[in-house]
Amino acid sequence: MRAGEKERKREMPTTSFSILEISVLRQLIVLVILAGTSSARNAAEGAVEDKVRIMLGSCNKVERKQPFWELIIGRRPDAWVWMGDNVYADTKRSSPNVLAQFIRVLRGEEPTGYESIMFEPSDLTRLRKMYEAQKAHPGYKELREKIPIYGTWDDHDYGINDGDYRYTLREESKQAFLDFLDVSKSDARRQRNGVYAAHDVRVGDREVKIVLLDNRYNKSPYCSWPFRSLCRGGEDFLGEEQWEWLGQTLAE
Repeated sequence: MRAGEKERKREMPTTSFSILEISVLRQLIVLVILAGTSSARNAAEGAVEDKVRIMLGSCNKVERKQPFWELIIGRRPDAWVWMGDNVYADTKRSSPNVLAQFIRVLRGEEPTGYESIMFEPSDLTRLRKMYEAQKAHPGYKELREKIPIYGTWDDHDYGINDGDYRYTLREESKQAFLDFLDVSKSDARRQRNGVYAAHDVRVGDREVKIVLLDNRYNKSPYCSWPFRSLCRGGEDFLGEEQWEWLGQTLAE
C-alpha cells in the first residue's frame, strides 16, 4: 500500500453491515476492483485536502436498524458502492431432509455446494420486496437522491448461499438486482452474463475508475470433497466472457 491513502473501516454495533471508505487524492486515476465481498485496497499520493471519496458497504440486513446512512451521508462521499449481500433473500430450510439433499448435491442436481443442503433458494417475489424495502428506507433514499450508487452482488442477494452458474433463476435475479440499482433497460448489463461493470467517478479534474466483478453468475461449483463429481476441470469464478471484458477494461 502506498503512502497517502486514507482508509477507514467502521463496524456498526447494531448490524452486520460494514463500511469501507477510500479517499483518493488529486490527479491520479485509481482502479478499485471488487469481487463479491472482497475489495482491492488502493493508494494515491498528493494533498489530503484534494480527494475523491468513495464509500463501500456489504452484508446488509434489511430487517435490522440501519443507523449508518446518516454517518455515510455526513461524510459526503462522491459515490457509494454495494459490495454484495446487499440483502439476504435466501432462507434456511425449516426441516431439511439432509440425506436426500446430500444425494442431490452428489448428483449435481443442486444449484450450489454443501450449504445448499441447509438453504432454500430465494423466492423472486421475496427478493424484489426486500429490494423495495431497502430503497424505501429514509436514510438510503436520501443517499440515492444525493450521490451515484453502483454495486455488485454476492451469494445471498444472487439467490442461494454459495451459489454458482447452476442457479436456475440467475437471470431473473440479475434483472431484479439491476432494477434495485435503477439501471437503465438499455444498459449492457441487461444482456450480459453477469452484473460486472466499470464506472468512472469524476470530481472536477479528478477521476477514479471503479471496476466491479461478478463472482457468482459464471462461477464453477466448489470441487472439494465430497463434491468432486461436480468438477469438470478448468474451474473458474468469472467465466470466459468476463475475463475478456476485464482484460479490455484494464488495458484502456
